[in-house]
Amino acid sequence: MSRRNEFWGLVLLVAVCLLLIAFSQKEEPRYSQALKYEADTYDEADYHPNSSLTASIRDVVRMQQNLVRNALDDYPFPPGQSLNDYTMATGGRPVRTIIVTTWRSGSTFLGDVINAVPGNFYHYEPLLDYGIVQIRGPPHADSAISNLKNLLNCDYSNLQNYLQYGRTHNYLFTHNRRLWGLCDSFPQYCWNSTFLSSVCKVFPFQSMKTVRIRLRLAEELLKDEQLNVKVLLLMRDPRGTLQSRKHRDWCPGQPDCDKPNLVCADMVSDYSAAIQLQKLYPDRFSAFTIDSSTPTMMIDEVKVKKSPDIKPLPLALALATRVASCTFITLATSNF
Repeated sequence: MSRRNEFWGLVLLVAVCLLLIAFSQKEEPRYSQALKYEADTYDEADYHPNSSLTASIRDVVRMQQNLVRNALDDYPFPPGQSLNDYTMATGGRPVRTIIVTTWRSGSTFLGDVINAVPGNFYHYEPLLDYGIVQIRGPPHADSAISNLKNLLNCDYSNLQNYLQYGRTHNYLFTHNRRLWGLCDSFPQYCWNSTFLSSVCKVFPFQSMKTVRIRLRLAEELLKDEQLNVKVLLLMRDPRGTLQSRKHRDWCPGQPDCDKPNLVCADMVSDYSAAIQLQKLYPDRFSAFTIDSSTPTMMIDEVKVKKSPDIKPLPLALALATRVASCTFITLATSNF
C-alpha cells in the first residue's frame, strides 16, 4: 500500500513540475500589455531620452535629426547651401522623387537603391490600401493624388485609412528602413500621425514609388511648384511583367493586373503622357526602361542614368519598343 502511495505521489510531483516548466516557458509578449498607441498629441515638456518607453516624440525626432546631420556631415550640397535648406523642419524644401510604374516592373529594386542615399525618407507604395487596382480617373483619382501630396508634404493628419491599413500590413513601412528602425525602438509612436509628420520633416531627400496610378494623373504633382517633385516613369517589357505576375497569388483574378489588354492600354496611355511631360517638364520628368538585359544602373543623388559608355535610346523610341510588344500580346490573346 505504501509503495502505491509513493508511486502516485511521484506522479503528482512530476505533473506539478511539468506544469511549472510549461508556464515558465510561455512566450511573453514583446511589449507590455500596458503599452498602447499614443494619441496624436504629446507634451513637449516631457524629456526622458534614456528609455524607449518614456521618451517623448520630441526626443525621438531630435535624436533622428542628429543622426541625419551626422550621416550628411560631408555631403556635397550645392555651393552656398546646407542641410537646413533641404529639411522642412528648418524651413527648407526637400528633394522629392517619385517612381511611377506598374506591378512587377523592377520598381521595388529601384526604390531600394534610391533609398540607399543617406538622409532619404522612403514612401513605399502609398496607395496600397486601394487594393489591386489601377487608378486612371474617378472615383479614386482625387483622393489618391491628395494622399500623395500629403505624404510628400509630411502631413499625416488626414491619412487615417493609410495608417489603419499599415497597422495590419507593416510592409507599408518596412521598406523605409530609417523609419522602421524607429518603429522597432519606439513602437508606441509608429502609427502616430504627429510622430510621422515630425520625423519625416527632418529628412532632406524624399522618395516614393507607386504602381497604382497612371502617369497622366501624376502630372498634377508636377504642376505643384511648391513640391518641385521629380517624376520617373519606369517601363518594363510587358511580356516579362505579365509572366512575373502569374507567380504572385494576389494578381490572378484581378482584371487590372492579369488582363493583357488593360496592361497594354495603360502602357500606351503612359507612353502618350510621357512624350508630353518631357516637353513640359524637361528638368523634372524622365523615363527609362528596364529588363533582364538592362545594363547596371547607377544612382547619382536622385538621378537615374545608364552607364556612361552606353548610349541610351531616345525616349520615344525606347518606350515605343515596349508599346510594340504590347501590340503583339494583345493580338495574341484576342478572341477571334
